[in-house]
Amino acid sequence: MRKCLGCIIIKESKTMLISEVFCMRYIRVPKDTAAEIAYDHGEQTAEQVVELKISENDFLRLWELGIFNDINNASDSLIDDYEDEVLKGIQLPKAVEVLDRYLSDSDDRIIQRIKEMVLQAIEYGTCVGFDF
Repeated sequence: MRKCLGCIIIKESKTMLISEVFCMRYIRVPKDTAAEIAYDHGEQTAEQVVELKISENDFLRLWELGIFNDINNASDSLIDDYEDEVLKGIQLPKAVEVLDRYLSDSDDRIIQRIKEMVLQAIEYGTCVGFDF
């Protein structure tokens, strides 16, 4: 079983640790070029980025669906567990195509929000950061 190093352990049993509520993953879109530079240096402010927090449970669900692997394959990226990855430029429309395929079979609110964020990055001319 995975153990998230950034989580607060909320329950402990004899056989495993369960850490499901307080571990968050982030997807961020800088709103402009200055915000993107700040993001690259880890100095962004809340006003400079659009941010989506993803719980550990939702992250695991999306991981098991294979959505991040499919985005990686389509965009030549490496969105991975405990890693940070940035999609930009021609990678963004490729990610939208993958997300559209998933949304054709589902109305998943998180997948829809990720797609909206990728479209915002295209509109802003910036990137999407997957801070996992």
